[in-house]
Order: sequence, then C-alpha cells, then structure tokens
Amino acid sequence: MNTYSHLANSTVLIVDDVAENLEVLGSKLQAASVNVLAAQSGERALKIAEAKRPDLILLDVQMPVMDGYSVKERLQQQPSTADIPVIFLTARTDVNDIVRGFELGAADYITKPVQTPELIARVRHHLELHFLRLQQEQRERALEREIGERLMVEEALRKANERLEELNAQKNEFIGIAVHDLKNPLSGIAALAQTVKELPDIERAEVEEYMKKIIASANRMFDLIKSFLNVNAIEQGGLRVSLSPANISLVTRMATQSYLLKAQAKSIALHIETGEDIHGVADESILVQVLDNLVSNALKFSPMHRSIYVRVKEYSDCIKIEVQDEGPGLSNDDKKKLFGKFARLSARPTAGESSTGLGLSIVKTMVEAMNGKIWCESELGCGATFCLELPIVTD
Repeated sequence: MNTYSHLANSTVLIVDDVAENLEVLGSKLQAASVNVLAAQSGERALKIAEAKRPDLILLDVQMPVMDGYSVKERLQQQPSTADIPVIFLTARTDVNDIVRGFELGAADYITKPVQTPELIARVRHHLELHFLRLQQEQRERALEREIGERLMVEEALRKANERLEELNAQKNEFIGIAVHDLKNPLSGIAALAQTVKELPDIERAEVEEYMKKIIASANRMFDLIKSFLNVNAIEQGGLRVSLSPANISLVTRMATQSYLLKAQAKSIALHIETGEDIHGVADESILVQVLDNLVSNALKFSPMHRSIYVRVKEYSDCIKIEVQDEGPGLSNDDKKKLFGKFARLSARPTAGESSTGLGLSIVKTMVEAMNGKIWCESELGCGATFCLELPIVTD
C-alpha cells in the first residue's frame, strides 16, 4: 500500500510531446523513488491511464492533435480514471488559462520551466491528498459493510424472535386444544368403563355397545395426536416427496371408494367421476392422504341425505381434482383462515365427528410439496368445492 509521508512506491504518469521533457521530469521523480510512466501524446496517455491506473498524472497543456485540456476532459468522462488527480504543466501564466484548468477538475498546475523542489513538493502534496481520500473511501466502504452486516444480523434476530413468538403462541394453542379436545373423549372412556364396572349383570350386547363407544373415543384421541405429530414432522422437514407420473383417476377412485361405508352410514350419496386414465405428476402416497382429508371433511360437514361429488378433470396445463359437498358452506371469515393452523370454523361436523383444525393446513403443505395448488370455492349455505391442481406429465 502507498504511504502518506513520502513518494516511495507511488506511480506517476508524465504526459508531454517533447521526449527531452519526459526524460528530465522522469529522472527527477525516479530520484525520489517514484515509479514513472511516460506518454508522448494525449491518445497514448489515455490508454496508459486506463490500463495502469497511476496515482497522479503530470499533464502538459500544449500538445499537438489532443491538448492537455482535451485529455483531462476525456479522463473525466471515464469512471476508472475520473478520480486520478491531474497537475497541469504549462508555460502559460495567463489567469484565464489557469482558471480553465481548474474548471476542468485539475488538482494543481506547475509552470515551466519546472523547478525540482516545487515539482517534488506539489507531487508529494497531491499524492498524500489522493491517498488520504482513498483511505477515507475505504473506511466509508468498510463502515457501510459493517452497517449492512449489522442490519442483516438485526433483521435475522427480529425474524428469529418473531418465529419464536409464533412457535410459543402455537405451543400454547396446541396445549389448549389438546387439553380441550382430549378431555371429552377421556372423560367418556372413564365414564363408560365405570358404567361397565358397576353393572355386574350387564348383557353381552350392552358391553359391545359400550366397547364401540370406548373405541370411538380412543380413535378420536388417536386422530388428534396423529394430526399434531404430522404437523411437527412436516415442520421439521420430515415430509419426503417422491414425484413421478401417476394415474390420478385410479388413485382418486380408490381413495374415495374407501369412504363408501361411512357415506352410507349418513345416507350420503358419494358420486365418483374420475374418468379412466387421467395421468399427472404426484406422490401417490401423499395424494392419498390429501384425498382422505378432503373426502373425510366433506362427509363430516355434510348433513344426512345429501350428495358428495369427487371429480378428476384433465386440462392442457394441469390435472384438476374437485371434492364438492352440499354442506353449510363457508363464510368469508372462514375462507380467510381455512388453511391456517388450528383453524376453528363456524361450520361444525354434523354428526359429532372430531375436528382438530389442523387437517387443511397439512393438506396445503402436502399439495404445495407436489408443486400443486389448492383452494376452496364456497358460498355460505351453498356447500363447498375444494379444488386441487397437479402438474401434467410432460415428455
């Protein structure tokens, strides 16, 4: 790095059309340990300045073809050379000539014939100013980087704190929901077991009926815990997706048919309109989980003696799956929070089925992991249609 107290290791470009002047000035500067570059024309000076980036330029004003003023103008136009300090060498002493040089951005001027002490003093002075300016710019850039890094750290900390607050709120919500939703089935199991215990002469048929209720309550608790575990696994990166061409018609039909008995239990007609061989890109096991959730929800929220329609449609740019019910539909407020975690909607299951408020949050994550989209079309009182788009198979 250049020093500020002397000229050693500095580089100065001397520009003069007279070779003898170049030699004399060059020898004086070299004697002061300055690295010297030389150019006998303005055009040559511009090329050297661009390539070598000297620390200072001594520029003769009176040169043929391109004079010193024109060279300075050209230097000023290039970002790479605009900041190089220029000292004009001139035999002119007219004030207007001197002022013109300063107006063009010259750092100083030296009149010919050049005196060695003056040359060395002025060159040293402007080199020191130049290096001080460079050092100041370096400090400013370093400070800007430091400020930028601090801002990035502060932003990262802010986001981390927001995430911690969000997780803490979710934890509290989880505890509240778990306590509330597990309390009822646990109380039911305890009450049913106590009833069986206190009736020594109970008939076998009654015992079986109580056992069915106990099993149903246990299944409700299992479904709740499984939903919580699924959310945790997904958030910890535990969702493994393997996308490949899949027969969407077949997967949808098989997943839906597994709910025929549950539909019959509520006297609901389950219409399956999947076509024969509509193919798309999906993870079959994840798609089955998505469909299980959507069809299960449609059954939960549909009153008895209604219909549910499951359709698969093929378009030029996607495969679309629709699950349409004739339930109570969704309010605008419900639609806003539909895919959020722990969403509690105004609509409730029609036969006392359990609902954790986690299912659609999981579904959305799964669908997006398959590069798909999911949304709901609904009006209050007019049922709901959940629409799922998956990529088509491309060659």
